Amino acid sequence: MTANNELWTVGKILKWTENYFKEKGVETPRLDAEVLLAKVLKRERIYLYVHFDEPLQPDELASFREMIKKRVAHMPVAYILGEKEFMGLKFKVTPATLVPRPDTEILVQRAVELLRAKKADDSEVRFADIGTGSGAICLSVLNFVPNTVADTVDISEAARKVAEKVRYAHCAGPGMEQGNGQPGRKEIHTLLYGRISFAFERGTDRSLFRGDLEAFS
Repeated sequence: MTANNELWTVGKILKWTENYFKEKGVETPRLDAEVLLAKVLKRERIYLYVHFDEPLQPDELASFREMIKKRVAHMPVAYILGEKEFMGLKFKVTPATLVPRPDTEILVQRAVELLRAKKADDSEVRFADIGTGSGAICLSVLNFVPNTVADTVDISEAARKVAEKVRYAHCAGPGMEQGNGQPGRKEIHTLLYGRISFAFERGTDRSLFRGDLEAFS
């Protein structure tokens, strides 16, 4: 991608990027190339396969080139895109949050099952999400379990801001109440965060506060 006057079509640039990613040790070169290019073109990936001969515009090439630089520097695709799909929902992610993992969906599905079983009627149920990050876990649960409230805690202010933005984007369930784990916010925040902080600071066996967590299950 060095010649400014060279014509780059969708098919040509995908092939070049795939090979370049392979050289740089990217684990899923073709998939990453397609996902990034689809983002630049603001299209679904299927669009690429039926428009192989479509030329890219200079501004599109420039944007794609910047994405390639970030990917070969091993920045996760989700951070480059600024979003990640989880449980059928799209969540904003930044380097201030962890990228939601597909296997975590198993945890969410189990939480949904337990909360649904606990709801004998339409009464409100409440749960805590410790270290909420992007809010993917709690908001996914809220999306699938009506009349539920999540208390969320994260020590990172940047992560809490991301979760708050995601919350308003999805508007799932009755609500998500956030705290930073500092005393005075909510009893549940003070108790759970205090126990976790102590364990981390003292190198304590974290099973010591397992009973506190189970008390809210």
